[in-house]
Amino acid sequence: MKTSAILFITCLPLLLCASCASPEIITQTEIVEVKIPVRCDVEMPQKPAFRKDTEGARALLEYFVQCEERLRYCVGESP
Repeated sequence: MKTSAILFITCLPLLLCASCASPEIITQTEIVEVKIPVRCDVEMPQKPAFRKDTEGARALLEYFVQCEERLRYCVGESP
């Protein structure tokens, strides 16, 4: 019993000192592409009124195509 207590008291400071060693700092640089918002003065087309027929869907489709073409101009892509 006494030997185990002596062994415990002897090993306790060693364990405490080993746990407080200076940590190793690992740094890693990662290059990530960041999208930057750009200001673009483009006149957007008038959004068509909502209708539940095929002509309404066609008008909405044409509206989105026009918006996409105008916004591609802002980022420098050709339509």
